[in-house]
Amino acid sequence: MLETEITSIATKFSEILPELFNAVLVLFGFWLFNVIVRWFLRHALNKANVHSSLAEILIDNILWAIIWLIALVVAANYLGLDLFASLTGVGFLSVAIGFAAKDSLGNIVAGIQIFWDKPFSVGDWIEVEEKFGEVVDITVRTTRIRTLDNTFVVIPNQMIINSPLVNHSINGATRIKILFSIGYGESIDWTRQTLLEITGSVPEVLSDPAPDVIVRDLGESGIEMQLRVWLNDMSKEQRVRFKLNEEVRKALGDAQIEIPYPHRTIIMKK
Repeated sequence: MLETEITSIATKFSEILPELFNAVLVLFGFWLFNVIVRWFLRHALNKANVHSSLAEILIDNILWAIIWLIALVVAANYLGLDLFASLTGVGFLSVAIGFAAKDSLGNIVAGIQIFWDKPFSVGDWIEVEEKFGEVVDITVRTTRIRTLDNTFVVIPNQMIINSPLVNHSINGATRIKILFSIGYGESIDWTRQTLLEITGSVPEVLSDPAPDVIVRDLGESGIEMQLRVWLNDMSKEQRVRFKLNEEVRKALGDAQIEIPYPHRTIIMKK
């Protein structure tokens, strides 16, 4: 009895041995193909200056999964298993999971767009959804910034893609504007000369491009003006703005230049 069972097992094993060998050979062939294709693709993406994180997603995740899924389906066919039909049978489950994970998938797709378009890089100062800070990390799903208050903000990539984004670092120096008003009886040239002198006391302000003072508008109560200066380091923007606001107030007061208050004319009818 035992000999009969052993003989039966040996017979069945000998029957499936060629198919098993073919399946193993297929898996080895796909493994070798995977190694070669990923090596060439990695070098091609490096030459194209594609971000390393995007290259990792394409090569080590998407390409790897596609190649091995095909390899398993082909190898299973040699063993008489129809994995394609099984995968089709769980299609509805996959769709349900896909809908449940649509936000995560949306952030991943947005992350790929960010890596591809490169609207900003680590170290840039950006502003999005009223959040302003330095980019410290870009991942597949999120972008992380450090604000001027030294807080750590994690922003979903989908929010960045769908919102207006300002990159304060991509073009080098950035200009900031200090708003103020003077009375209509004051000299614009004297005001300009007075305020340009104070910019030299703030070391962060660049001399090239040079600061300037312009007339922004003719308001109801006074002449609306701007002191405009340039900075190289946006991490100091808030501090420089506060300092210039203070210096402008002091300079106008020392030069006895009127800072107007709102005026209203009231007509009384009898």
